[in-house]
Amino acid sequence: MKALYRFTPFLSLGILMLATGLFNTLIPLKLKVDDYSDFVIGGLGSLYYFGMFLGSISISKFLNKVGPSKTFILAALSLAIVTIIPGFHMNLILWGIARLIGGYSLAWLYVVVESWVLSISNNRNRGKNLAIYMIVLYLGQSGGQLFLGITDISSVIPFVIAAILTVVSIVPITVIKGTMPHIDIPDAIGFKKLYKISPTGIMGCIVSGIVLASIYSLLPVYFKDSGYDIKVVATMMSVVIAGGVFLQYPFGLISDHVDRRIMLILLCVAGIVMSVAMIFASYLSIQSEVLIFVLIFMFGGLTFSIYPISLNHTCDYIDNKYVVEATQGMLLAYGIGSFIGPVTISLAMSFFGANGLFYSFIVTLLFMIIFMIIRMMASNKAIGVGGEYIGNTPHVELSTKPHSEEE
Repeated sequence: MKALYRFTPFLSLGILMLATGLFNTLIPLKLKVDDYSDFVIGGLGSLYYFGMFLGSISISKFLNKVGPSKTFILAALSLAIVTIIPGFHMNLILWGIARLIGGYSLAWLYVVVESWVLSISNNRNRGKNLAIYMIVLYLGQSGGQLFLGITDISSVIPFVIAAILTVVSIVPITVIKGTMPHIDIPDAIGFKKLYKISPTGIMGCIVSGIVLASIYSLLPVYFKDSGYDIKVVATMMSVVIAGGVFLQYPFGLISDHVDRRIMLILLCVAGIVMSVAMIFASYLSIQSEVLIFVLIFMFGGLTFSIYPISLNHTCDYIDNKYVVEATQGMLLAYGIGSFIGPVTISLAMSFFGANGLFYSFIVTLLFMIIFMIIRMMASNKAIGVGGEYIGNTPHVELSTKPHSEEE
């Protein structure tokens, strides 16, 4: 029973991600079929991620006062309500409010589950537990796409399925015996302070937010504009997320043995190559689904790995006692990118057509490469030739104060 209890947050997360994976692809597809512009679709996506940003900065006091169990139940019920309402009535204002509240609620759910996982972990198993958390998250999102292939998106049924799954995610927490651990959420390290510690890490999180939010919000639109039917679009979305599942671990393992900044540059370069390949495949009218599957699988694995490596890079310069506060600050940086991405990249798609999505990815990743090269040059000047490193971290004594890339 103890082992089952420790698995509870992962079980709830997996069910919840089936719902959000289905719903987050359903919304842009539904809007595209109803002939709404890419800008409107991107704007609703940005509202969703803005809600997540607001939720992530407002949960701590409520959770510390009410407790994680009640917070999870309240947030899940709220998310279920705003999930099913859009299925009954097509109104952009209503949908915008629903997306904002949905993002807000989901942020609370993420924080509760992540904090629970951290609270049942120690130095020996924290990395393993967080890896399981990410795998369950992405597998759930990937699996949620499959519901699109067996339902009619013009009906209310997929909305009902997503809402039911969201409510069912409460069941493991309320049924499985064992008390949810007491969780205190500390205040995040300030954005400016984190940027001084690791400009590369913060920029990596922002870029990751831009790219991943646009993948979730606009990649279904890209495939629909490219002439694929709903079932194939759902499969392709499942494949791109699966790439994030299966390639994230090997890339993360490699980053433990090389300078993480070099690893991030390589990921961005490879991401640009995959983007160029997708554009050429479009211009050459290559309709080989196998080729597209391979390209988007690789693209997903490359881009989904940017955030965790950026996070680890920043944590290399943070005393262990500040890691939780630092990760919250990094999540806020990711939220900023997530808000910016869909609405700005949708404008590029409106101007350049479907390929505007991958043009934007190229520009975003190229900016990240240039930024990191400049930062590496500045860091080398700051530490001087012959600066001693242990692994990825400048050789400095641990203290109660965070270090900096430039020390």
